[in-house]
Amino acid sequence: MVGSAGLHKPMHLSSAYKPCSATFLQPRAGTVLVGYMRVSTSEQNLALQRDALAGAGCDRFYEDICSGSVTERPGLSRALDHLRSGDALVVWKLDRIGRSLGHVVELVDGLQSKGIGLKVLTGGIDTTSSTGRLVFGIFATLAEYVERAIMRSGIALPWGPSGIHRRGAPHNSGLQGGALA
Repeated sequence: MVGSAGLHKPMHLSSAYKPCSATFLQPRAGTVLVGYMRVSTSEQNLALQRDALAGAGCDRFYEDICSGSVTERPGLSRALDHLRSGDALVVWKLDRIGRSLGHVVELVDGLQSKGIGLKVLTGGIDTTSSTGRLVFGIFATLAEYVERAIMRSGIALPWGPSGIHRRGAPHNSGLQGGALA
């Protein structure tokens, strides 16, 4: 606040003030949080994702054990079938739900058209709020712009057109369209 002399006075916040991080995963009354987990191989463990989703307050859990490039994901399909308007799909990381950036954007658009939100625990994405939808929209627009710029340049990049490189994969891994694993 600026006083009459132009000096800044400290603001006293009411006891109702909560920082953004504290309200990030607080569901509205009646909201069902549905958790989705995915690992690429049966040697990997879902425990870290399950613990994070349980800590976020998820009511139900669905899982898949398959590569990120797999089109058919029965666990994700069941999770999406369970969601209703006002609910939210919660994932540990954004790459758990999509094969590519385009697929993730398409999935989020479909969720939003049904009044369903997406919450990403490690990315700070929460499309249940207007700010979260704005941030996701900007993110998607920038990623699309970069993808098109790379394709226009004609430069063959080792990580594919989406600019996303699968961690640990050799640069000549044959990723198609920037698939996420």
